[in-house]
Amino acid sequence: MSARPAHATRSIRTRFRSETVGVGASIAGFLRSGDVVILSGELGAGKTAMSSGIIAALGCGDQVTSPTFTIMRHHPLDRGGEVLHLDAYRLTGPDDAEDIGLLELLDRGAIAIIEWGERIADALGPDLLVVTMRHVEDADDDREIHLEGIGPRWAHVDLSAVKP
Repeated sequence: MSARPAHATRSIRTRFRSETVGVGASIAGFLRSGDVVILSGELGAGKTAMSSGIIAALGCGDQVTSPTFTIMRHHPLDRGGEVLHLDAYRLTGPDDAEDIGLLELLDRGAIAIIEWGERIADALGPDLLVVTMRHVEDADDDREIHLEGIGPRWAHVDLSAVKP
């Protein structure tokens, strides 16, 4: 991912899966049509748990599972519109974002949550919310979560309001 200036940042530590889901629900309150959220972190860091919190809080009753093998799942929202949940792990680079139709769907106003999104970030435009997650050593369920709003879209967003 190319270096881009961050406008808003926040770090949070969660102790339970439910708190990670709660952070996702809190993030959802900031999202609007066309936004892109990149979830980054090692296997088992909680990316799908975070996604489920975001998707549920946006108003979708679907059960959220990892899109590892399907690459992209479409979740219609009760209020209209949709959330795209992607797993970019098997994508090879930014050109794949166009090949799977992601850029067109974003232009139509879909919100995208992309696990392993750093692989295609250079194709996604200047405005991103990057969520980096990692396990805390010697603590089974603890996670450190760092939020970084990048681009003009996030310049005046106060991420300190994000809570577990």
